[in-house]
Amino acid sequence: LITEAFGFSSGLTGYARRRLVDWQIARHELITSIPFALFGALSVETFAADPRLLRTLYCLLMFGLSIQLGTQNVSSCESHKNDIQVIATTALGATLTGLLGVGIGEVLYPRLIAVLPADR
Repeated sequence: LITEAFGFSSGLTGYARRRLVDWQIARHELITSIPFALFGALSVETFAADPRLLRTLYCLLMFGLSIQLGTQNVSSCESHKNDIQVIATTALGATLTGLLGVGIGEVLYPRLIAVLPADR
């Protein structure tokens, strides 16, 4: 966990220095992600009894994201800041991050691909 935290911190620092971070998107995602990640972390005792449920949730999330990546038209995507699907997907990814330690990165990559212009 410490290695992961320092790795992400150094990556964020490097991207921020090169002005490649869109802080408005980051703020929006953090507002959704942090509470749900905390919820996931606090409820790990409840879900730890059934690891198959966790694997199934993660599998469904990855399957849904692969469909989203395969079907979205990146050149015509606009920012979906109020889109309930984006918020729900981010919330699910953040909850799984709290439970399993994975999920939020996989959720945010398709979102950032859809939002950021191709020349960035």
